[in-house]
Amino acid sequence: ANRLLKTLEDPASFVHLILLTDALGRVLETVISRCQLVRFEPLPAARIAATLEAEGVEGERARACAALALGNASRARLLASAEGEELRGEVEAFTSAALSGEPGETWKPLLERAERRRAAAEEAVAAEGAERLEMEPAGRDRRAIERELEEAAKRDGRRARTEVLDLALTLTGLAFRDLVCLASSAPEAVLASDRASALAERARGRDPRRLREAAERCEDVRQALELNVSEDLALSALGLRLAALAGAPG
Repeated sequence: ANRLLKTLEDPASFVHLILLTDALGRVLETVISRCQLVRFEPLPAARIAATLEAEGVEGERARACAALALGNASRARLLASAEGEELRGEVEAFTSAALSGEPGETWKPLLERAERRRAAAEEAVAAEGAERLEMEPAGRDRRAIERELEEAAKRDGRRARTEVLDLALTLTGLAFRDLVCLASSAPEAVLASDRASALAERARGRDPRRLREAAERCEDVRQALELNVSEDLALSALGLRLAALAGAPG
């Protein structure tokens, strides 16, 4: 990031630089001091829910998906889809297994989903690249374009895989957050309102402090996946940690 400083201080006259972050505290102060901050608030959940209902999503489900999306309309639309419902089911299985004290390998479907998304993203880039290459003559330039397309496919694949795991861990953390609300007698604060009854049963007799710590561990692992960590080991260790924290009522 320090390499940006000179560019930020003295950009070309025809250039406007826009830096985006959802974690301002992790940006170098020297970078922040050279920028003009513009804050974009998340979309209100009620507004997102109304949009989903207008698109045909059932009311309670629309409100839950809007709340769980944390202001992201695209994410809410994904959660309201059949794919999103499947993902929520896999997250619930992972969470329930941890609460039972026997997490097993319930994290594997999440990794498998992420891998399928990676493969699909790479195939999409490859298909677009094949069309582009049909117009290119053989030679050095064509080989350079082929390498460029291969790298682009890998980047898109990694990004798609990371997005799935990021969302899965976010939902897992929010599930424990909802359990904290119910264990603390605050049902009105539950985000996954369409799962409130099942969550209330799981929250009965649980220690809110340990549930809160479990939610924090989910966030720690989500952030750690931005680094070069072993995803299967990270998720397996998370399951065991969650079970240790929240696997026994009281």
